[in-house]
Amino acid sequence: NNEIIAVAKVFDKKINNSVSQTLSIYGSGLHPRSCQFALRKLSLYENYHKYVGIIKQSQYDDTTGRVKFFIKSSLLPFSMRMNFKLPRITKTGIYPFTFDKGFLKDLKGHIHVFDQDKKCLFILTTDFVGPDTGINNIILEFFSQAVVKLALENLIRISKTY
Repeated sequence: NNEIIAVAKVFDKKINNSVSQTLSIYGSGLHPRSCQFALRKLSLYENYHKYVGIIKQSQYDDTTGRVKFFIKSSLLPFSMRMNFKLPRITKTGIYPFTFDKGFLKDLKGHIHVFDQDKKCLFILTTDFVGPDTGINNIILEFFSQAVVKLALENLIRISKTY
């Protein structure tokens, strides 16, 4: 029904007598155009600061496959820089991404991109288990879910035309 689905779950988990924070995110959206059409704009990560309000700066390095975002939101107690590995998505498939440094270090996920009845289905899944981020579970859950939903809505909206 052209609805974006976004769900985030955050909870504490006891591992070897210490408490870790876990974060799982699921998001999906069906683009009204083909993947070939949608990805012409969506593959340009360096332009995301133009499309998603909380992304103030965006860069992509094709040689290293690294995305860099500077994120600022009144919902968060601090601004954050995100620097992660993600191949440039230019066609259908399953694309892994990894936060291998900084905030949410060791978060891993996948972006699934599939043609479905001349439309493009995007599915995002992530999992993180690590030290406490310093952000309350409820706030991190709310923010993660809101970011995924807003980002998918904006990215689908802006890529309907080229």
